[in-house]
Amino acid sequence: MSDAPAASISRRAKLLALVALVVLAVFGPGLVGGFVWDDRTLIVSNAYLRDADLATLLRGDFWHTSARGEADGAMLHAYWRPVVTLAYALQYKLFGESPFGYHLVNGALHLGCSLLAWGFVRRRVAGDDLTRDAAATVGALVFAAHPSRPESVTWVSGSTDLWMALWVLLAARTLDGEKKHRGLVAGALLALGLFSKETAVVAPLLLFADAVLLERAPAHRRAVGVSSMVLAAALALRVFMAPPRTLAQGATALADTLARTASTLGHYARATVWPAPPSAQLGPRMWSAAGAPAYAPWSVALGVAAALALASLAVAAWRAPRWRPALADALWFIGPLALLLNALDLRLDVLASMRFLYLPLLGVASLSARAVTLADAHGKRNASLALAGALVAAMMVSSSHHVGDFITEEDLWQHEVAVNGNNAYALTELARIRQEQGRVDDALRLYAQGVSGARALHDRTREHQLVMRLASTVMLATPDHDQPTLRRVRDFLDAVDRGDPAPVRFDAGGVRVALGWNDAERAARQRLYPYRVARAIAYARTLSYNEAERQLVAVVRASPDAWVAWENLSLVLAARGRWRDAVAAAQSSVARDPANPGPRALRDAIAAEGARVMAHPPASTEREVAQCEAMLALRMFEGARARLDALIAAQPMNVAAVRLRARVDVDAGRAPEAEAVLDAARRRGVPGL
Repeated sequence: MSDAPAASISRRAKLLALVALVVLAVFGPGLVGGFVWDDRTLIVSNAYLRDADLATLLRGDFWHTSARGEADGAMLHAYWRPVVTLAYALQYKLFGESPFGYHLVNGALHLGCSLLAWGFVRRRVAGDDLTRDAAATVGALVFAAHPSRPESVTWVSGSTDLWMALWVLLAARTLDGEKKHRGLVAGALLALGLFSKETAVVAPLLLFADAVLLERAPAHRRAVGVSSMVLAAALALRVFMAPPRTLAQGATALADTLARTASTLGHYARATVWPAPPSAQLGPRMWSAAGAPAYAPWSVALGVAAALALASLAVAAWRAPRWRPALADALWFIGPLALLLNALDLRLDVLASMRFLYLPLLGVASLSARAVTLADAHGKRNASLALAGALVAAMMVSSSHHVGDFITEEDLWQHEVAVNGNNAYALTELARIRQEQGRVDDALRLYAQGVSGARALHDRTREHQLVMRLASTVMLATPDHDQPTLRRVRDFLDAVDRGDPAPVRFDAGGVRVALGWNDAERAARQRLYPYRVARAIAYARTLSYNEAERQLVAVVRASPDAWVAWENLSLVLAARGRWRDAVAAAQSSVARDPANPGPRALRDAIAAEGARVMAHPPASTEREVAQCEAMLALRMFEGARARLDALIAAQPMNVAAVRLRARVDVDAGRAPEAEAVLDAARRRGVPGL
């Protein structure tokens, strides 16, 4: 008898070690991953973390970052998550811009949650110690290895779900203990969960449902009540720090609301039961040809079936107490999802995200464990464990493969495009990466594919955005000397700005597309700062520097954090010879995205070139030549060429101007034109050529 507790403890230690080993095996390879997707905005390019500006970090919403750019809608700024924000600040102190440390923290959080899930499940199921241990292990392995996990664990920004689940699980464990002030302690833990992610607000309801359905002692119920009051106070603080915002497009027809909610639930149900292939972009939004929202029929049907199954379970639990534990488990699945079923239309790109299943999988883990105990009661323990082992092994394989999709941004968006070739958002991101790699033709192809995908989904907003990206990419890929193409791009963007009623046709750089809109779409298009920056760049590249400056100043006034606008404004000011202002604008760009080496290099180059130009007397020929040299150094070829042509017309024998004019063409890749300039100068008798 005295050896039984020791044997039980040893067995549990081995089972917990098994859970830890599975977590390490599946997610260990993800430690070598980099920063992807939102990681750059929240961490890498966030000067507030770099400067350890805690007051700014905590006063603002979760997305109040230095590299945020223009506001992306009211919902984005309704989040206040100081626990995660402070965690990022501490991690930045420890790890700087090395992603390994951040991935290590995420892995440790997931391991902690998985081990806590083992205890959470074990406390819920019946049977002897061996049965409960085996059932808890199955549940914890389902929780740890499910293919929805890589998005939360391997993606650094997915840590919000990890932190929230950690505090909720600790609160549940505290309430199941015997400490005198467990209600207060659990309430404080739930508050930390709320300050990690808003979904934690439903935890007291779930814990109260547990207390009733699992027939906890009265003292347990009182402790849950105390913890709920503490969380209510935390919620009041949270509302004060981040007041609720008006949600545009929130109210829709009842039929659409029901269909949207059912479809969202259907996507989550499918991702839970059959998460293959795993995707970070579940249920892309679709519209009918008439512009009405549309939903995949299978997702609506599955969502309705899931809702009916839950309702049937609730009725069964009302009539027969033996069903109540299963209902308690099911509520842990549906409860955390209740706020994420799109009852309000937030007009997000997708209906569902796999990372939102992190806490709800506690309910699935508990139901899985309960199935093991039921099988054991019917003498089928070994068969049930064999089946569970096979399912967990399949989950491990799928999750291990999906971990690799989060190693780099390119990996992520290639995977999403492979899963859904019409995913316009993924196509846009992959095209951006190709553009940054200098693979412009591939970028244009992907943008064009994105336009086709958006049209297939009747997603007019995304279609318009991608057409603008196409135009911008053509413009940036067009050399300075091809002024006709650049002017066609500028004319197209001007037509968008005017809101011409007829469809606007873009035909440049081998790309042909027509763009039409209604009044609301036209107004929305004019508010997007990337479009306005592209239009300003088009004016700058066609040498209309005054108008380009006016447009860029308007952008940075409306969106002070738009570092791209500051960067281009610095170039325009440099082209106009306003070097001090140019340096200040370049510094503003650096301040908004301090981890980006591009703005910093540009600032240093502008400062150096400006110093050389201003070393010469104002209005002198030497200063004009130096100005042109500076523009050449900053790769403003056409601007330098135009100024030098004017200078040579006024001073045909200026050797320095002629030589620099030829160099402009050489650097622009136009060697024959450079030779023609020199030949013309020799015929004029310019010496020294």
